[in-house]
Amino acid sequence: MTLVAGVDCSTQSTKVEIREAESGRRVGSGRSAHPPAVPPRSEQPPHAWWDAFESAWAAALTEASARPGEIAAISVAGQQHGLVALDANDEPLRPAKLWNDTESAPDAGWLIAQLGDPAAWAKRCGSVPVAAFTITKLSWLHRSEPDVWARLARVCLPTIG
Repeated sequence: MTLVAGVDCSTQSTKVEIREAESGRRVGSGRSAHPPAVPPRSEQPPHAWWDAFESAWAAALTEASARPGEIAAISVAGQQHGLVALDANDEPLRPAKLWNDTESAPDAGWLIAQLGDPAAWAKRCGSVPVAAFTITKLSWLHRSEPDVWARLARVCLPTIG
């Protein structure tokens, strides 16, 4: 029997399901909570997502009576519109700002003004910045934590791995 796994790393938890590929029957599942995050400052330490994955993965494998090498494929769905700021060694510089963090709302207005108005953003970029978007969180980081900004090497969205 071929086994496949699905992983969902959301704001609240990481969930893993293991299924038989042909029938779709669920044979194992696991869930592990993330630290609570509540607006206006909704942040989580990125390493907590990996810890949650390891816990949920182990529970799903145990329930499925499977070993990691028996999983033929894994699909991962992660959060969107967050900010994971990494240094040159790919280590997080600070807790990740999640999509529902609203501290960057003033930055959305500032960014919109830089191109003129919301219509200019929609025409040039296809969307208009709001506090949920990563670009406003980058602007917030630049404005609020210049020492972290100076060490910023890469930006990722929240997920595991």
